[in-house]
Amino acid sequence: MPHYTPRETARTIGGGMLLLPAMPCNADFGFDPARYRVDLDWLAGDAVVGLKRFILSPVAIRNRQRGYAVSMIKAGMRVIGRNSGPVRSPLTDLTEAEMAEIAALVKIIAT
Repeated sequence: MPHYTPRETARTIGGGMLLLPAMPCNADFGFDPARYRVDLDWLAGDAVVGLKRFILSPVAIRNRQRGYAVSMIKAGMRVIGRNSGPVRSPLTDLTEAEMAEIAALVKIIAT
């Protein structure tokens, strides 16, 4: 498993969308790279499965087409039974295969 710098992680995820629940800060509330490395090392263990499944998988779908972030939210709502209708042009809804990917993720989260 490669080790990423914060910049590499942001680039991999697609524009820096990852924000850990608590960013490691030093006493002056500045970014603490040493503590961040510890967090990344932890993620490289068992948690890497969760990172890949629940962050990188949706990000990969989102990056397939411009505007897919909106499409994904609507797809997720549709999966849980709260259909909010299609996205407005020029955006496009997810394909059936992508809807199945989102449905699989939601099913895992819901169990």
